[in-house]
Amino acid sequence: MNKLSTGKSVVLALLLGLMLFPVLVHAQQDTGTIVGTVFDPGGAVVPGAMVRVTNTGTNISVSVTTDNSGFFNTPPLRIGIYRMEVEVSGFKKSVRDGIALRVQDRLNLDVRLEVGEVTQTVDVTATEVLLQTQTSSVGQIMETQTIVDLPLNGRNYIQLIALTAGAFVPQPMNTIWNDQFVAINGNRAMLNSSCWTA
Repeated sequence: MNKLSTGKSVVLALLLGLMLFPVLVHAQQDTGTIVGTVFDPGGAVVPGAMVRVTNTGTNISVSVTTDNSGFFNTPPLRIGIYRMEVEVSGFKKSVRDGIALRVQDRLNLDVRLEVGEVTQTVDVTATEVLLQTQTSSVGQIMETQTIVDLPLNGRNYIQLIALTAGAFVPQPMNTIWNDQFVAINGNRAMLNSSCWTA
């Protein structure tokens, strides 16, 4: 009977571990999205416009179409520099270069089309988005040289998150993961959604 209860305990522990695994993987997000609305020169929305977003570093493109309210929403995109092209019949093609997409960004890039032929192009140079109004998520990118130059105790990469605004390392919690948790913006350390990419 002792072997039977031990076997049940092992199976129960494995099932519990499998149920908790998706919760632990949730924080692994190194993407952003681009959303916006396409308008005509008079300010009316343009449904059915084709929006193509291309990562200039990898040349991978994603295309979406505006809905009846002229709104578009890309699927999650890898961080990088993007080029956005918008075209629809009866309007000039709009091209916007130099869109910097960072971790957990949700960039709102509205487009105002000009009347003309699709063969004509209006080039727009992207400017830095100063205020994130689409979501309260915050992401930060640390450059490689900054990481190399910092004196990390034992090269523990988790210590880097403490350099982000609103983050702090709480007092030891008497667990084997003492140096693995960081509290961000008043959340409990185990409830944060943070990710690290190399």
